[in-house]
Amino acid sequence: MRHHYYKPGKRYMILRGNNKLPPIILIHGGAWCRGKTLYMIPMAHYFNRIGFTVVVPEYTLGSLAPMSGLIQLMLLLLLILFATYFGFGALIVSLVAITCIYINNLKWQRGIVDPLRDINDLLKFLQYGKVTLVGHSAGAHLAALYATLSKRDNIERVICISGVYSDHHNMSTRLGRFLAHNLQFMLKPYPLYHTHGRKRKWLLVNCELDSGLKRDTFDFAMALNESGHDVQVRYLNRSNHFTCIKAEETFEVMSTWLNTTLK
Repeated sequence: MRHHYYKPGKRYMILRGNNKLPPIILIHGGAWCRGKTLYMIPMAHYFNRIGFTVVVPEYTLGSLAPMSGLIQLMLLLLLILFATYFGFGALIVSLVAITCIYINNLKWQRGIVDPLRDINDLLKFLQYGKVTLVGHSAGAHLAALYATLSKRDNIERVICISGVYSDHHNMSTRLGRFLAHNLQFMLKPYPLYHTHGRKRKWLLVNCELDSGLKRDTFDFAMALNESGHDVQVRYLNRSNHFTCIKAEETFEVMSTWLNTTLK
């Protein structure tokens, strides 16, 4: 097994397999702001062993904002008062602090936009005729969102494992608020609202203990089905959200579905 590293601005790990099978691109999770390509290595090795070329890209991560919007506003007001009272030097310090807060918040918000651009750049760089896009958790959201928004015809299959697909059930969570914060950068950053695009083959996989995400999967599957996509849903009984990306149970479900759709 050979490992190839390319670095055209970003680094991609490519495990070479059988050129007759469509390559698989694995997008890792990590709540859009953390996570590593290493998370997907067990899955990459599995698919490489059964003949697939596998690509595991690094994408641009966002960062969780350390303070809520209200706290940030109060801090800005305090800095302004501080600058007014202590003069020019304090004003400079306050401006630097305000700029740092703004940049951090902007980076946090772009945790959806930049990864989508990275995926697009990766597909342009690789120039494969047909690919299977696979994502886990936040990576499943990114894979699904890109596949529903993109007009590319080389994304033939999409496998999403325990992803966030709608805003119906998760807005009370930190991750839901993260996505809501991106609304000013992208209208409806959920694949549920974009299923009217190019038709693809979908496998949606959910794990035990992912109760909220199971409802997301059901809603997304219904929307895909109503829009004319070929979609199948599978639930894993033994794996949880974190163990599923290295579990034989997951690999078997995915490989069985791939074998069926490749015939």
